[in-house]
Amino acid sequence: MSLVYKKFTKNVGLITIVNLLVVIKGIIFLPLITKMLGVLNYGIWAQLLVTVSLLAPIVRLGLTNSIVRFVAAEKNNEEIKEGVYSALFLIVVLSAAVFLCFLIFINPIANFFQSPTILVGILPIIIFLECVNMTLLSTFQALHQMKKYSFFMILLSLAEIICVVAAIYLGYGLQGAVFALLLAKFTAFLFTYLDIYRTIGFVLPTFHLIRKYLSFGMPTLLSNASYLAVASIDKYLVGAYLGTLFVGYYAPAYSLGNFVTFLIIPISFVLFPAVSKSYDEGKIYEVKTKLRYSLKYFLVISIPTVFGISVLSGQILTLFTTQEISLHAFFITPLVAFSILFYGASDIFSQILTLVKKTKTVGYIWAASAILNIFLNIFLIPPFGILGAAVAALLTYFVSFALIWYYSFREFTFAIDWLSIIKILLCSFAMSLAIWQINPHSFLNLIYSVIIGIVAYGFLAIVTKVFSKKEYNFLKSMLNKGGSF
Repeated sequence: MSLVYKKFTKNVGLITIVNLLVVIKGIIFLPLITKMLGVLNYGIWAQLLVTVSLLAPIVRLGLTNSIVRFVAAEKNNEEIKEGVYSALFLIVVLSAAVFLCFLIFINPIANFFQSPTILVGILPIIIFLECVNMTLLSTFQALHQMKKYSFFMILLSLAEIICVVAAIYLGYGLQGAVFALLLAKFTAFLFTYLDIYRTIGFVLPTFHLIRKYLSFGMPTLLSNASYLAVASIDKYLVGAYLGTLFVGYYAPAYSLGNFVTFLIIPISFVLFPAVSKSYDEGKIYEVKTKLRYSLKYFLVISIPTVFGISVLSGQILTLFTTQEISLHAFFITPLVAFSILFYGASDIFSQILTLVKKTKTVGYIWAASAILNIFLNIFLIPPFGILGAAVAALLTYFVSFALIWYYSFREFTFAIDWLSIIKILLCSFAMSLAIWQINPHSFLNLIYSVIIGIVAYGFLAIVTKVFSKKEYNFLKSMLNKGGSF
């Protein structure tokens, strides 16, 4: 294996570990807050975090994408510093504007969240630190320093876990947990910036690169912000119509279904550079082959995961949260899991639009999906409660999937193995019946059920020949080359 492939394999492994830790962080916070602080406090916590995840990308204006795009090819250290510090200074200004808005409307926002005003007051500071940390981390990514990127991402996640867990166990409640989150992000910022300073130094920017950075980053903001709106707006509307308590029911079940997102990350990370290289070299057949196999490999993993999570949603929620949350929201998880299944497939189809430089089309689709999601939530939540919010999510993700598929295949198509998809669905259904019979009510029984499910699904997939010999060889070749196809 060449040094390039070895390095690529290491980077893929590091990114996978980092994202796994982020998932684990959510798994730790979920039972900790719901069991020790109650469902209502988890509802407030969920709305605060949703606000951070929604506003932080808007404040960044796509500048982190610009840093990765332009700094990666830049050899002049002065231009690298100019680009990074121009982005950081602009983020500081925008964060100050957000902070001012929060101060002006602090009481209405606090009433909406049913939260103490002090938590709303420190929320824009957390948003600012989140933006700065992500900008600094994108600099490591642009400089191809993936070990540092992974190290500081892990440091940030561990700091958040340690600080929040300590605050709750020491009896400081929800306010202590939020202040601990702020402390963790500030600590990570100090260590990350010191390393950036040692790497590229400091400069007062002249902003002569900012127009180029904004012209590249702003179009990506539309699709990113719209997708985040689709993923987040339902929590706000559930809180507005039903109250924060029902956000406390809805958010844990949503998070469990959203676990399927983790399966998309490694494939997207590997796929985009691989198809980009083949497309730029004019090897369209290779592009189609990689897209076809990537879609199949994603469905092979994600469909049984969706079935398994759906069948075990009640038991998992009972074990990791409370019986109250499980009774009120176990039916949310399957709908969300299937929603994310559609999102993962659409992410693979959207690679085509990215290759042909029609990223605006993706942005418009997600913007339309965000508007559709708002209307569906307004229409469905009042009569159907949190079930209406989950149905709205499923319909929205399906529509965005269908539109992205349609517009992508207008550019060029690739073969879809429908027979294998039918086999995967049948194998997943049979597997779900097996684990449903076990009906686990303890953590050990849950692990046992998962193992049984994996073994049963794997056996059925082999018997029904979900993969051909050629596809097995292709997958083996992909893994041997560090995931570079």
